[in-house]
Amino acid sequence: MARRRPQAEPRAAPRRHGCRVEDTAGRRLHRRRCEGPLVEKSPYKLTLPEPPIHRRYLIGSSLGWLITADERSEMHLVNPVTSEQIALPSVITIEQVTPIFDENGVICKYHFSRQMAGSVAGPPSTHSLSKLRDYLFHKAFLFYDASARSFIVVLIHNPLRMLSFARLGDEKWTWLPPHANFDDCIYKDGLLYAVTLLGEIIAFDLSGTLVTTKIIINRKEGYIWE
Repeated sequence: MARRRPQAEPRAAPRRHGCRVEDTAGRRLHRRRCEGPLVEKSPYKLTLPEPPIHRRYLIGSSLGWLITADERSEMHLVNPVTSEQIALPSVITIEQVTPIFDENGVICKYHFSRQMAGSVAGPPSTHSLSKLRDYLFHKAFLFYDASARSFIVVLIHNPLRMLSFARLGDEKWTWLPPHANFDDCIYKDGLLYAVTLLGEIIAFDLSGTLVTTKIIINRKEGYIWE
């Protein structure tokens, strides 16, 4: 099945009221802010995207959007109120993921390497389409780049919590080696600031065609993390 490419950038959400989104079985999906005049503590039914969101893995949320991974480990932006979905670059464009095809030329599995910059973190492994998301994804972020008037998705993924990013409309993910062990990040004025579990803060300049890197704070000696 063909994957829909982004037709338009997500629009910034208007002012909203607090509400809780559940599926028809009463499973809580996401606490967010909803549009329109709502009566406090009154239930409202919303049409959620298909396939049901509860089958997706939620790996991030920002600016009124959810960042999800479906049953083929492919990532999508999902607006849980409007049901709008935007496909992100395919998981097979992440540096460490290679597709495995069956006799009909259809992707049936993924080969996951633990290749890092100049080293290997462990032996490779093979995963079913739905299981790769268990091993690959850690956390994802959505940022608005005012200068480019576009959105950027940043992904923390294995091996060893490395970074990749993609702008809406990109065909592939861009890997940001050689650093690893990232835990959080923020984007401002073309710079991606990422913090590691070892106390490092590293700035990536994403404003040009060539990404440059600068260490703001080096790792702390004797730094303990859990």
